[in-house]
Amino acid sequence: MKKFFDSQSTPLRLMLLIAVVVGLAYASLVGALPPDALGPLGLVGFGMTTLAANSPRAYEKGDWSHIPVIASDIIYEGAAVGVVAGTGHARPLVAGDQFVGFANRKADNSAGAAAAINVEVVKRGQLQLAVSGAVITDIGQPVYASDDDTFQFSPVGGSFVGVVKRFVSSGIVIVEFDVGVLRDPWAAYTVRETISANKTLDAEDSGKAFFVDTDAVTVTLPRALMAVSCATLAPLAPWRSR
Repeated sequence: MKKFFDSQSTPLRLMLLIAVVVGLAYASLVGALPPDALGPLGLVGFGMTTLAANSPRAYEKGDWSHIPVIASDIIYEGAAVGVVAGTGHARPLVAGDQFVGFANRKADNSAGAAAAINVEVVKRGQLQLAVSGAVITDIGQPVYASDDDTFQFSPVGGSFVGVVKRFVSSGIVIVEFDVGVLRDPWAAYTVRETISANKTLDAEDSGKAFFVDTDAVTVTLPRALMAVSCATLAPLAPWRSR
């Protein structure tokens, strides 16, 4: 091997040396060689270093997060918080925003520029909410927000928040929320409409999700059923990403 190595040109020798060292480094990583097998050509030579002193980290509390707030606005404690799609800044939730949690305390950025302060949000938990029309049989129903303090079962124009876990009283329920884990069961349907009167579906309704908000409404399917692909008219239990 040494004779072969000595007979090669300088560039080729350098390439061979690099190949041998990289091979040894890989063998050391996978455990085929002890970590000190490379001697002075150890992994440190490849920019990989280990700690030689304490290195305190800035940890987020498991169920909390801190998000920069938009300019000239106030997020009040208890508000549902959304993020502006284009900037990622937090604001009092507006219908259609991505829900990122509930404000744990007031964040007053009324006189500040965007990202001048952060809002502390709770990302996971269960809390009592007033949900329009909630009754004792609504356990498992998905809940949506149309602003930072208005909650409903209709997915039309709302932001998915969580799922009903327990009934408290008429219009009052315990809602479980878990940002990034609980999923909107209607997420695949970007076009959603409310049906408040009798309606006959046609080909233009293909791929839509409908929310019927009125009793005794008749929804008529077309004769050529294969031409229309519609979402189920009743809400589904939310999906989890786990």
